[in-house]
Amino acid sequence: MYTFLIGIAILIVGGFIYTNILQKIFKTNSKNRTIAFIKKDNVDYVPMNKWRNAFVQFKSIAATGPILGPIQGIIFGPIVFLTIPLGNILGGIVHDTYSGLISMRNGGAQTPEMIRRFLGKIVYFILFILIVVLSLLVGAVFITMPAKLIIGQIEHAPTDVSSLASNWVLWLVILIIFAYYVVATVFPIHTIIGKLYPALSIILMTGTVILFIGACTHHPESMPDIWNVNYDSFASGGIGLINPATGHFVPLIFVTITCGMVSGFHSTQSTIVGRTVKNEKDTKLAFSYPMILEGVVSMIWAFIALEMFSKYGREPFNPQAGGISQTNYAVWLQDPTQLIGSAAHKLLWGQSWLAIFIILVVCMEAVTVGDTSLRSCRLICAEHFKVKQKSMRKRLLVAGPIFAITAGLMFFGLFMPSGFNYLWRYFAWTDQTTVAFTFAFITIYLIRKYEFYWVALLPGAFYAFVSASFIIGSNTQGINAFVDETHQWIGWVVAYVIGGLVAAGYIAGLMTYGLKSRKNPHVFVEEKQTQVRDASNKIH
Repeated sequence: MYTFLIGIAILIVGGFIYTNILQKIFKTNSKNRTIAFIKKDNVDYVPMNKWRNAFVQFKSIAATGPILGPIQGIIFGPIVFLTIPLGNILGGIVHDTYSGLISMRNGGAQTPEMIRRFLGKIVYFILFILIVVLSLLVGAVFITMPAKLIIGQIEHAPTDVSSLASNWVLWLVILIIFAYYVVATVFPIHTIIGKLYPALSIILMTGTVILFIGACTHHPESMPDIWNVNYDSFASGGIGLINPATGHFVPLIFVTITCGMVSGFHSTQSTIVGRTVKNEKDTKLAFSYPMILEGVVSMIWAFIALEMFSKYGREPFNPQAGGISQTNYAVWLQDPTQLIGSAAHKLLWGQSWLAIFIILVVCMEAVTVGDTSLRSCRLICAEHFKVKQKSMRKRLLVAGPIFAITAGLMFFGLFMPSGFNYLWRYFAWTDQTTVAFTFAFITIYLIRKYEFYWVALLPGAFYAFVSASFIIGSNTQGINAFVDETHQWIGWVVAYVIGGLVAAGYIAGLMTYGLKSRKNPHVFVEEKQTQVRDASNKIH
């Protein structure tokens, strides 16, 4: 438990210090006009209260990502409690804050458009496809996940594909979620999301704190720390914790736990909130602090998962009246949603109403990240095809195909064997690849502005290494999976070498391109509009 407390201290103290450093590097100016006023249209560009922006950002990024990821990632043991805060501070805060700020300085441009401006059309085209796919996967995953969780709790057993098609409760849940998605995606941001998300953010933190308190009353002092964890003891008891020294901790942990550390999806949300920020100085509250808070949520769920694995993982999976002949550990690792239900029932002092509350909270969190994901997908596609979004008709014109594709992915996730697992795997890899591209345009921006660009270049190179080595070395995804999932066709040594070369090329390429572009600095018209001018019309 001490490793957890140390990690929380690093996250909170280090996060606040680093946030202030990043603000100084970027030279935020409270006198600059923000894009919320310059392009105000009362649909997507709407000045909103700074606290409301903070709640919207937090709720947009903190759904079930910082729940499901830590549940799966904690198989590496208590080292995760130190990995999450370091990844959050050195990667996540930089990524979310600077993608939002640069968008604000460039006309409210979405992530692919900023890629086009700073990295060129070829990279833009790749990233446009990548982010649209990512947004669609997020929408599909976060319809599928709450549906499976609700049905699993009703039937008291892991959801069986053959029983889902005839389950009327499932179809009712899907219909309600989809109807909400339509409304939240096409209506003005301040009418639905701006009013609903502050309350949902408070509910999320309330549920997380209640479950954390419940976990703390179940003698967590017996939880292993990084200096005394015995991986052999866990293995002999049927709990397959992986020793990070031998289990390819890098890159696996960084693809498993995305939300809580660094998530490429977050950049698409920061650019949405950036269109509603009134003052550049409010970006600490709008972008940085929500990322720190998401890290806290991720830490708490890693804590809960490790306690559940340690105390209940060896027991046979037998929730209430139903059950199958597997251990809890085996079921939870295959379907993390089952651990959420089990934790709610086992850690909350036998209070079934509290367990139901926690399960409903998790379901709401999943649903209300999918809506902002599809909203960002609408904005990205509209920006690409140059379709103005002032009228409802044009918003529906862009959103219609998005809903259709999301529905197809959702059916695949629900009704195909291992469908949800495939969606989650490729969501995670796509997400981390997007991270490397996002850090790339942030780096170029900082180089052109003669600012300290290493804060973005180094984490970007690291995630280029993670993405490349994972897709090459993993047996469950990428090259090995296409050849033979049971055989390591390309070994991890080769994957690491190629990943290292990709990272080195990433650094060399961005530095060369960025430093050359300094000779012809390109300050965009939108950015000039945000800068303060004196009586002689000089920019300060």
